[in-house]
Amino acid sequence: MESTRMLPDCEIAEAFSKVQTTNEGKDEDVQKKEIESLHQQVKEKNKALHCAKKECESLQQRVQHMNGMVAREGAMRYQDESMRKGLYQQLAEVKRQLEEEMSLKDKFMAAEEKARKEVEQLRNVLSNMKPAQNDPENTNKATLNELEAVRAEFAAQIQVTQDINTSLQLELELIKVSYNDLKLNDEQLVDKLRANNDNLRQQKDEEIRILQENASEREKSLAKQLEDLREQFKELTSTNLKLTANIKSEDENSQDLQQGKEPLCDSQAIEVLEEVSVPPENLPTKKKSSMWKRFRHFMGLKKRKRESSESN
Repeated sequence: MESTRMLPDCEIAEAFSKVQTTNEGKDEDVQKKEIESLHQQVKEKNKALHCAKKECESLQQRVQHMNGMVAREGAMRYQDESMRKGLYQQLAEVKRQLEEEMSLKDKFMAAEEKARKEVEQLRNVLSNMKPAQNDPENTNKATLNELEAVRAEFAAQIQVTQDINTSLQLELELIKVSYNDLKLNDEQLVDKLRANNDNLRQQKDEEIRILQENASEREKSLAKQLEDLREQFKELTSTNLKLTANIKSEDENSQDLQQGKEPLCDSQAIEVLEEVSVPPENLPTKKKSSMWKRFRHFMGLKKRKRESSESN
């Protein structure tokens, strides 16, 4: 991000060089303290910007993690949809089997009803039949035996049909119970999965929103701090430029005054010294270096060209 970009080293070095070359009127200790303080401020700001950059990267990683969780949630939702489709297919198969069982039950019930009607017809025939006086006794016995066999056969068929019907009825009841339980479990599972997905989506959306807001506020705060630091550098640079101009003007004025004075020759200086009888210890010695020259020598700065030409 552009707002969190660190200050270039060349800009910092230029500001420090201007501070070093323009603070001639200040004490050496004060200048060193100001330079060290400025160094410390820049280090702290760069450290804060570096920490903010790491924090932004951490936030981006968390957002990517949230996106991955959302993707996994989509995969889980797809799996749930597949499971739901499978359950619906199972329910459709159970329903089809139930319909087949119902159809088979209807067929057996129709067969039972038909057999019952036939038995009733036979009973009516037997009840209406009267033994003929002219027929022999053997003929009546044979007819009765035949009718009894037919009745027994139909009775056996009816019993078998009733047993099958009872078994089918029990199986149908079990299928209905299983179908209802399966349908209820499926509905509960679908409702639970839907509620979990909705809660998870809302939670992840809220976390992503909070992370984005925190990152935006942090970025604005760091941008403001960086802008304040740049303004301080600009003000310090402007002040140093003004001080440099004033010092140059004072140097030029002092050089003009020195050039206006006529230097004494060696003989005149000796005569004057003899006349005033100045003691040897009071003779003028070599001029001591100024505070600025000693500071410049300590910092390793080059001497200006104007001073070099004058010394030649």
